[in-house]
Amino acid sequence: MRLVEFATDQVAFVSEDGSETVAIGAEEEYLLLSRTEDPDNEWGVYVEYTDELDCAYDCVETCVLCADALEVELSKPLGPRSGVMAFRVVLSLSASDRSVLEDGLRAVFRGRERALDIGA
Repeated sequence: MRLVEFATDQVAFVSEDGSETVAIGAEEEYLLLSRTEDPDNEWGVYVEYTDELDCAYDCVETCVLCADALEVELSKPLGPRSGVMAFRVVLSLSASDRSVLEDGLRAVFRGRERALDIGA
């Protein structure tokens, strides 16, 4: 299992055009979690790591937000070239950014709460 680890103090949550998207990290290295609200085009949580070539739908086994990190385990490899099966993102977030991340994760995993664990 290939684990990707990186650290960041940047997070964003965007809700527009019928989709919910959480971005963690910066342009050079990021993890994106997204989901559409359109039932006709709903393929599960979309995961992207740093490039559109490293992406997959409906592959999040667990997403755990701890006090200082976000840990994501996948049920299948992310993209054909990377072989990534898990992420550990060490977070240095302000209280307001942490709240943005929590709200964003809840929105992205709405209806799939079994995969999401938000701890203290």
